[in-house]
Amino acid sequence: MVNPAIYVRTKADIVNERKGSLFWVVVFVGCSIYFPEYAFISQLLAGYFAYSFLNTIIPLTQILFVLFLLWIFTDVFN
Repeated sequence: MVNPAIYVRTKADIVNERKGSLFWVVVFVGCSIYFPEYAFISQLLAGYFAYSFLNTIIPLTQILFVLFLLWIFTDVFN
């Protein structure tokens, strides 16, 4: 008997996760442009969904994305 608690992710599931994450990245980047007063929180949320999007492609890109954000923030605050 198959254990229903074990769920195998299919390729279609991964593609749907990518589409959803990419959609929210575009939405929050657009919000940060059209509503500059909410830019900070919109950019944080866009960064979170971009991080999730990269996780579905190659987990190594998460590390590169975090390093890129650290590089950007150190340039901004120095």
